[in-house]
Amino acid sequence: MKIRLPNLANLRRGGGDLPAAPPASGTIVAPAAPIGGFGDRMRLFSRRLRSSAGWVFLAVFVFFAFIWISLPTRALAWRIGHQARQAGYLIDIEDMSVRPWGSATLYNVTWTYAPSHPGQIPHQMVLDAVDVDFSILGYLLLGNIDVEVDTMLDEAPIHAEYARSGSESSIKIEVTELPLGSVPKLQQALGAPLRGLFALHVDMTMPENLFEKAEGSISLECASCSIGDGEELLFIPGSSGITAKGITIPEIDLGTLVGKLKVAEGRATVEDFKTKSADIELELTGDMPLKDPFSKSEFAFQMKLLVTQALQDKSETLRFAVQTAGPSSKMDPPDDGWLGFKLRGTVGKPRFMGIKSKTAEERMLERRQKNAEREAAKKARTKSRSTKKTEEKDALERNNGPELPSVGAGETGGADREPTKAPDTEMRPAEPPSTPSTQPPPPEPEPEARQEEPPPPPPLPPAMEEVQQPEGGQGQGQGDGQAPPEGQPDGQAPAEAPREGEAPPPNDAPTG
Repeated sequence: MKIRLPNLANLRRGGGDLPAAPPASGTIVAPAAPIGGFGDRMRLFSRRLRSSAGWVFLAVFVFFAFIWISLPTRALAWRIGHQARQAGYLIDIEDMSVRPWGSATLYNVTWTYAPSHPGQIPHQMVLDAVDVDFSILGYLLLGNIDVEVDTMLDEAPIHAEYARSGSESSIKIEVTELPLGSVPKLQQALGAPLRGLFALHVDMTMPENLFEKAEGSISLECASCSIGDGEELLFIPGSSGITAKGITIPEIDLGTLVGKLKVAEGRATVEDFKTKSADIELELTGDMPLKDPFSKSEFAFQMKLLVTQALQDKSETLRFAVQTAGPSSKMDPPDDGWLGFKLRGTVGKPRFMGIKSKTAEERMLERRQKNAEREAAKKARTKSRSTKKTEEKDALERNNGPELPSVGAGETGGADREPTKAPDTEMRPAEPPSTPSTQPPPPEPEPEARQEEPPPPPPLPPAMEEVQQPEGGQGQGQGDGQAPPEGQPDGQAPAEAPREGEAPPPNDAPTG
């Protein structure tokens, strides 16, 4: 007996053209979805896609793992140290390890300080490990820099953050319980041994990535600090005289130093910075304008120092230094016995000077102020003279009326033009006005009675200066019976004497 099995291919395609027989019970059943439809094809494509993605991911992982394993970390460490040396810092990094998520660890970081004094051996600061966390995605996508640094120095934790975007940047530094002698470059700059615990807190924000617009605060503290041991020399950076060559001092108790500075609009101003102990008293005031780059920022601090009598009795060197201090360093009352100093210069090159000394910039500013005062006084004097002339002119116009324009002058005159001076003339008393007479005028002589005036005779030489007497009978004698001259009626008064400055009237009668 032969049994014929159904064709599986026909079953997958729906069994060919033959309709499916209804079930025996007579219930209608929905036809099954054909195998190999759209859903099957999508599932097959998904399985293939996942398989391809897995292979791609595996290839990328193997690639990065190979790069990470074969990464030349020593070359990268040397490159970082080379960049630091170009910036002016002698830093060497032995090795480093890099993690894919953007963090790295630097091993055996050595910072060598340049000598601060001739013949000094350079000091070094060695850090066993420095952890650096860098945001790679933020830098690649947005161009922002976000770095965090953590390390340990003499079992003191040090944490620093730096963030920079297109609009602003920020700096945060946190140092706690760091030995004072381990503060970078401080021990080498001073020379004398330092003791105590140092703490520092910095929190600043720089709008537009400029220190000139920084805002924030700076605080520091030194607990149980001391300096000197009676053997090593103490150098004061930027000073002159005996302290520049170094002096040997005993151990000086500095007490607990607390300092607070407020940063506003790019200027760090001292709010509280002082210490007091049995040996010294120290106060710091002033401010520090910040500049870009930060190394060009200049100090503008004033320091007051009081060396107690107990410390002077302990050290002859300090007593001599205090007694021989220059007049520019000694304070005036009520701060008798105090020494005053100015801290000037940049962060890289600080310098100390007496509090009464003047820098080149201060002397130049003083000269400019004096020149400005002289110019102001000169302008005031010129204005005063101009005002005085104007008042004199107004007074002259009120007394003599408005001034007439002189010949050749313009139509308008300036306010500063000097008034025209009147010509010098001889002043005479005014004559009283003549009053009209009520008497009739005297009768005029007859025309025929008048005689023409003969011309005056020519002058005679001195030897012949004799006047000839007229002949008698002419009625011109000088005797008692002389008749009045012709042309003058009887009873008429003789002519008045001529006034001063007038010619005398002609006299026809010669003198005899």
